[in-house]
This record gives sequence, C-alpha cells and structure tokens, in this order.
Amino acid sequence: MLKDLVSKFFPCQEFAFFPRQQIEPLKSITSPWPFAVWGIDILGPFPLVVGQKNFLVVAVNYFTKWNEADPLSTITEKQMENFL
Repeated sequence: MLKDLVSKFFPCQEFAFFPRQQIEPLKSITSPWPFAVWGIDILGPFPLVVGQKNFLVVAVNYFTKWNEADPLSTITEKQMENFL
C-alpha cells in the first residue's frame, strides 16, 4: 500500500533513484577562442516581484566565463533578439 502511494506522488517520481541509468563522467565544454561558444538559459516563471519581471535570461561565454543576465516579463522572439 505504501509503495503504491509513493509511486503516485510526483516528487517521489521526479527525484527517485533509477538503478537502470548508468552514471557517466562529467565532460568539460571547451571553446577554441573567446565568444565562440555560448550557453543561454531561460529560467522561470518566478513569482511576480516589483517591476512584473518573472523570467530570467542568462548567457555565459564558455571561454572567458563572462556572463550576462536580464530579467524579462515575458519571453518573446523580439525580447530575445534585444538581449542578444
């Protein structure tokens, strides 16, 4: 009974240990020169705060580790173009 209850509970499913998944070593992402490789992430939605910004866009250059972040109220193509 407890096993059935736990198997239906979403956080238990989300963070459960799966023995069939193989552990793989971490691999570094290298860049041959500055500004050649970027990582861009969109985070959110977050709870509304002052200014009604509930998303965050973060860009990181893999060579220099330089980063930029910008809070946004919505994610649109135009806003992403302006960010880049």
